[in-house]
Amino acid sequence: AVACGTPAQVAQQSDVIITMVGYPSDVEEVWLGGQGIIAHAHNALLIDMTTSSPALAKRLAAACAKAGHQALDAPVSAVVPGCGANPGSGRACSRASSCSRW
Repeated sequence: AVACGTPAQVAQQSDVIITMVGYPSDVEEVWLGGQGIIAHAHNALLIDMTTSSPALAKRLAAACAKAGHQALDAPVSAVVPGCGANPGSGRACSRASSCSRW
């Protein structure tokens, strides 16, 4: 692993990027901001695991498609008390072609 100071630096050296940040506004900044991954990645698979809204997932997918990337929305659900080693669960939504290269 290599430490990076901005999402842009991560994007410039990665083919697959997975994010899980606090709130939808954080997702927007990391993905769509001036130093965001969409603007600085190169034909990448971008995966967001933040629990967010379907509307934001659609915006990210559209922005990724426009920039030549593939997007995968894979939000992790809330922690369920007493689950031990399985603290949360997830699901993924995308077009099947998004993962065919990887």
